Amino acid sequence: MCSLFEFCRRWALVIALVVACLFAAAGLRAQPPAPLKSLSAIHVLSNVQAAQSIPVAFEGSVTYYEKGNVDLFVQDGKDAIYIESASDLNLKSGDRVRVEGFTRASFRPEIAARRVTFLHHGTPPSPVNASFTQLIQAELDCRRVKVRAVVRAANIISDGTGKSLLLDLLMPGGYLQAQVANGGASTDLRELLDSDVEVVGAAAGRFDSKSEMTGIILEVHDFSDLHVLKPPQIGPHNLPIRRFDEILQASQVQDKTQRVRVQGIITYYQPGSAIVFQDGSNALWVDTLTEAPHRVGDQATASGFPDVRNGSVVLTRAEIQSSAASSLLHSAQVDAGQLASGSHAFELVSVEGQLITRVREAAQDQYVLVSHGHVFSAIYRHPERGLDLPVSPMLNLRIGSRVRVTGICVLDRGDQFRGPVAFHLLLRSSSDVAFVAGPSLISVRNLGFLLGFLLIVIFAAVGRSLLLERKLHRQSVATAISVERWRNRVIDGINNAIPLNETLLQITELLSFKLQAEYSWAEVEFEGTFGNYPSASERSKLQVAEKIIPARSGVALGKLCVGFPAATRTRIAPDAFDDAIRLAALAIETGGKYSDLVRRSEFDPLTGVHNRFAFERSLDLAIEQGNTSGTVFGLIYIDLDGFKQVNDDFGHNIGDRYLQEVGSRLHHQLRPEDILARIGGDEFAVVVVNLDSPEEAFEVASRLQSCFNSPFSLDKHEIAGSASMGIAVFPHDAIGREAILECSDARMYEAKRQKRRGPVRFPASA
Repeated sequence: MCSLFEFCRRWALVIALVVACLFAAAGLRAQPPAPLKSLSAIHVLSNVQAAQSIPVAFEGSVTYYEKGNVDLFVQDGKDAIYIESASDLNLKSGDRVRVEGFTRASFRPEIAARRVTFLHHGTPPSPVNASFTQLIQAELDCRRVKVRAVVRAANIISDGTGKSLLLDLLMPGGYLQAQVANGGASTDLRELLDSDVEVVGAAAGRFDSKSEMTGIILEVHDFSDLHVLKPPQIGPHNLPIRRFDEILQASQVQDKTQRVRVQGIITYYQPGSAIVFQDGSNALWVDTLTEAPHRVGDQATASGFPDVRNGSVVLTRAEIQSSAASSLLHSAQVDAGQLASGSHAFELVSVEGQLITRVREAAQDQYVLVSHGHVFSAIYRHPERGLDLPVSPMLNLRIGSRVRVTGICVLDRGDQFRGPVAFHLLLRSSSDVAFVAGPSLISVRNLGFLLGFLLIVIFAAVGRSLLLERKLHRQSVATAISVERWRNRVIDGINNAIPLNETLLQITELLSFKLQAEYSWAEVEFEGTFGNYPSASERSKLQVAEKIIPARSGVALGKLCVGFPAATRTRIAPDAFDDAIRLAALAIETGGKYSDLVRRSEFDPLTGVHNRFAFERSLDLAIEQGNTSGTVFGLIYIDLDGFKQVNDDFGHNIGDRYLQEVGSRLHHQLRPEDILARIGGDEFAVVVVNLDSPEEAFEVASRLQSCFNSPFSLDKHEIAGSASMGIAVFPHDAIGREAILECSDARMYEAKRQKRRGPVRFPASA
């Protein structure tokens, strides 16, 4: 007995020790990584490492910051970095600060600040004499530098926080810009033009929408950091006037730009004009006059001179060499919103849209499309005369059709900091336009035709009713007046789509009046019984006459019944019964068509949830209520992950059933007052109304996300569904319809990007 007790005690001690070790190991794993404490430690990171949001906590001296802006430049020794901070800090150049936050990827690793703490005032770091080569190669990025240059242009601009001075400068090696935040707005710009100046500021770059460097800019804190070393010999306004055709005589160029060589796959070729290369996710526009028979898909090299056009890097005056080694081209599947962001400049992309118009011109074919609120053109340029190349035929597509176009995305400008940009696609041939679906039957035009038809039917019924009214009038003037008023009420009810039960009640009362019957009622399929109808015991004592209410298709809609005392010998006037039958049939069919029409205009025919029209109306109503009564609501934008793969793997029938099941699951997670709508092929949106706090929107989103925890069983297939969601709360995130849609859409795409790095969890608050 004692040995058994000792045995159990020893095993209990062993188990307790193992459990303690497991808890200790779990505690060690749960500890976050130690923050990086110096700029030198951050600078050795790659962009891939910086994208993992590594915590940082370091000190440095401010080299540039303007209140009202989020740009903060900090330097410590020879190391400097860009920080996105709050816009309401009280910092000056030279202040010593402590920065806590996380790394992120950009042109090179930078910091998203969580907290910036002022330590003490100090002296700004001594500026470094910078050359153009050092600046264009970003060797001195974010450091305090000094340059000597000639002012070629000077303008006062609005930068979102006030007026600032923007200078175009020419220094040995090339052009750059300097933006002076304070003190330059009151300057006489004529005194600066063509002057030799010395400028001190923080070195930075200009970037396109792909974070590729397109130029140099100095962020200058104050006008006192600019010194005029030598004024111009002749002021700009004292120069002699030249004729337009003599302007070029003043041109002088000393271009030392080096020729560079690149390699990639040809994705677009316009002989004698341009060629586009792609290398992975990078794309490059190349100007070339070559007419050699290069082919799309060939591996090729180009040597030429780098330049910047419309905010994007291009290669000019290029010489092309292509090989016979062809590669399979893949176009990125994107939407119009992504193209308008500028992140796909010069890439081979595919996008769907609705065809607005198509035009064949002498030099090109143009297809104009609309998608997600963006109107853009897909252009196929005909080969130039003399090249002896065939012109692809233009596709005969109906206006309103949904099409997919594949081509090179060309932007009007490539600056990512100025909002959405206009764009168009360059097609290789008309075969880059693919038919997806015909024009929708549910359109404003078709609804107008349907409503017109219903009005004609109603007017025809009214005409026939008027003829019946004339017959009743010949029988009795007094009765005819009463019947006319009664019938007009019935017809008005039909025309004004009053509830069916009220219309049928009026018809049965009219029939009872005309036949002088004690009871009159209507029994309608799927709707119930209306009118003055007897109980079961009373009906056994009545003489009941009934007549079927036929539909135009011949199907019985129900029946009209009248009851007389069994002992009464009554002759029923057939005209009175037939008139009531026609009115009842008209009321039932018209009411059914009106209800069906309303439903088609409000609900998605596939999933049964609200459509985009009803969603936008509900969103506008929620915004109006929020503005007038101060209520809070949330907008949850939902995009199904991998839906195209579901269609490709299982077929469109399974894809449609998958959408139906998704809509059903989402609907069952919402309150009755919330609005669920399908606003695109695989896109849903939810308006969550009457929130007590923004956190409730995230709780609803978590419930919606749980809909995808279990797989979807469709026939013999099991599909592991998932979705990306973006949440915006009114009025915390946005106050207008377009703004809150853009906010939730952007957060949805951010969630989709984060999902590639790990599972997405909604926070407790925004």
